[in-house]
Amino acid sequence: MGSSNRLFRYTTIPVLLDVLRKRHITLLSPATWTDRNDAYVLDQYRLKSGLGSVLAVCFTTGGETFHHWEVFSSGSSGVCMEFDKERLLESFAEPGFRHRLVDYRLIKTLENNAPDPSIWPFLKRKAFKDEKEYRIIYESADEDLHEKPVSIDLTSIKSVIFSPKLPTKIEDSVMNVVRSIDGCTDIKLRTSRLLDNARWRAVFTQEIQ
Repeated sequence: MGSSNRLFRYTTIPVLLDVLRKRHITLLSPATWTDRNDAYVLDQYRLKSGLGSVLAVCFTTGGETFHHWEVFSSGSSGVCMEFDKERLLESFAEPGFRHRLVDYRLIKTLENNAPDPSIWPFLKRKAFKDEKEYRIIYESADEDLHEKPVSIDLTSIKSVIFSPKLPTKIEDSVMNVVRSIDGCTDIKLRTSRLLDNARWRAVFTQEIQ
């Protein structure tokens, strides 16, 4: 599933429906992030830069992993949105937006060579390198914002992959809800088979004589 031309956003079905119905992606304050170190760095960047707000939304460039499902989309309501990278980023071309791959570094590396503050929002500890994160941030000099919805073209969404924990008996119902939303008929829908893959099992299946 990984590709240099794709970005993947792991989230939940309620967020997916909000994105599809309102045709937007919302950047949020890092204050609610689980990774307190990451949130602290962005807040320090805001203070050092004299900004009123720094908001962010995170994607990954990597393929499907158990880690991504468990950390970012845990449970049966998890979902992964696959975007055409170039088309999506056209929506974030206005002043105030910046985006790039996150750079993962060791603490001792930063202690020996202090990074320029301009790249602080795109730095994380080496321990998180498997996330392969691509981050979009919005900076405002005077606004005190906690969220910023940004309109997107639904054609930038290539596919939607539902959690491998989604019960089979409700797959059709969930997919029909998505297909009923205006502009979503061409979006490919499927459920991840990461935890229940017949092709994998077939490699080890022995025919009983």
